[in-house]
Amino acid sequence: MGECEDCGKSGDGVSRRGFVAAGAALGGSILWSQGNAFAAMRGRGARRNLTDFRSDLRKSDLEQPLKQRLVSKLARAQHALREGPRSDACEYMNEFIAIVRERRGDKGLGGNQAERYIDRAKEIKRQIGCGDGDVGPTGNTGSTGPTGPTGPTGPTGPTGLTGLTGLTGLTGLTGFTGPFR
Repeated sequence: MGECEDCGKSGDGVSRRGFVAAGAALGGSILWSQGNAFAAMRGRGARRNLTDFRSDLRKSDLEQPLKQRLVSKLARAQHALREGPRSDACEYMNEFIAIVRERRGDKGLGGNQAERYIDRAKEIKRQIGCGDGDVGPTGNTGSTGPTGPTGPTGPTGPTGLTGLTGLTGLTGLTGFTGPFR
């Protein structure tokens, strides 16, 4: 059986046929485009995908300082995924995405390539279990809960100063004096 003409391969070596078969086997929706063939990585696990992504970056034409910075972020995310906490892996992936956005268009990082890197990083974040996308505004504060029980009485303090004395009361009436002589 010969090769079909429309079963092309992406730059990652993923054939359309293999991509479709993998998508069907995983029960997923199947969308094909050569630029997004990395979506075939679903189901292989975030650790494996981080390893592959690091390898692909090392082989890329990016200038060395930028390449090393990006590879380092992926390595740290992979380490955090292995050793914990998982939230650190998410943060390193966020930092990776921020660097790619910041450097898009320079140091050999073209716009399409930057978008592919960002999409790939977001897919790995999804596999890690990071939150979905950007965070929205904080909601309103909820109602205050019930007051808890009163704590024990503290020790008695020192005696205070003596207060002022009160006013003297009224004098009573003078009684009668005796007869005059």
